[in-house]
Amino acid sequence: MVLEAEHNPNPSPNPSPNPSPSPSPKPSPDPSPNPSPNSSPNPHPDLHSNPEPHQVVEAEHKLEMLWSFVKSHLQDKVIVFCSSCKQVQYIHAAFSALRPGTSLLCLHGRQKQMKRLATYTQFCQKAHVVLFATDVAARGLDFPQVGWGSASP
Repeated sequence: MVLEAEHNPNPSPNPSPNPSPSPSPKPSPDPSPNPSPNSSPNPHPDLHSNPEPHQVVEAEHKLEMLWSFVKSHLQDKVIVFCSSCKQVQYIHAAFSALRPGTSLLCLHGRQKQMKRLATYTQFCQKAHVVLFATDVAARGLDFPQVGWGSASP
């Protein structure tokens, strides 16, 4: 699953569901079976209702969506890729304090090699775990039996 932040500095108001009548009214098209996440009034669409492993999430809702994802995948092995070491440390610390009910690990380039190896070994041995990592985890490491790999903030 990929969580992309959508940054829109000038959000446009939602169009009204019933536009003003025009001289030649046209029938409204059928709603699409997979509406865009931004068309829903709920800022946290159910991750399981979208068959694609891709969600566009507004930046201010990104951590909430990630928390929801982690809580709904407590019995899985998950890797969450973050763009910086500081993000990995922040999200790992915040989610650890909230105690989601599964093991949380972090892996990033500022760790010493022995710590990275120990984290990798722990991740491989656990059946239910979430690993927050930078791209250091994508460089030649083989993570067996991962159920989900997701990109994060």
